[in-house]
Amino acid sequence: DKKTVDKMLESADRKDLIEIISKISKGNYKAEEVIIDWCKRNNKKYQKKAIEIELDKFWKRAGTIISEFNQYGGGPDSEDEQACDNLWKMEKIVTTYDISWEQRREILDGMLEELNIGNSGFDDILIEVSEAFCQNEEETRYLADVLTKGNSSYYKNYAARLYQSIGDEDQFLETKLNNLQYASDYLEVARFISASG
Repeated sequence: DKKTVDKMLESADRKDLIEIISKISKGNYKAEEVIIDWCKRNNKKYQKKAIEIELDKFWKRAGTIISEFNQYGGGPDSEDEQACDNLWKMEKIVTTYDISWEQRREILDGMLEELNIGNSGFDDILIEVSEAFCQNEEETRYLADVLTKGNSSYYKNYAARLYQSIGDEDQFLETKLNNLQYASDYLEVARFISASG
């Protein structure tokens, strides 16, 4: 209990306490979360770093589960919920804080890698969170470019819509023409060409 811990550590100096806390956090992610939460609230100098570490941790936990689900075609409901919860937390972080594109892109690439395998059951949430990671035209184009190189015709069409959303009508049309499968695809292209004059 707290009283016993206080007595055991009463002679420890600052350096000793930091070393003890560091060792505890390495072996226990709950302890690490406590440190990160404290830093976010109380240490303005390292607040951004704490948020970046938190984002990475959420992806590591979610990514491990998603990778296993991709391997086995699913998994336990409790792990499904845990992965989704971590992905939503990631989305909140990147839409609330100023996280560098370099860090967002690294995690985005990991999400898209799992999305491309397409056997996890997390596809809908992965694409939603991936889109939230892209915060300007250039980043949205990056996402669309990666999706066009994947195996899924659905996500190639998704990429076409992303190109259209950033005003790149030529890339939209090229992507659609390279991915004609259903009558609806042909109709959409015909309507687009007709509207374009």
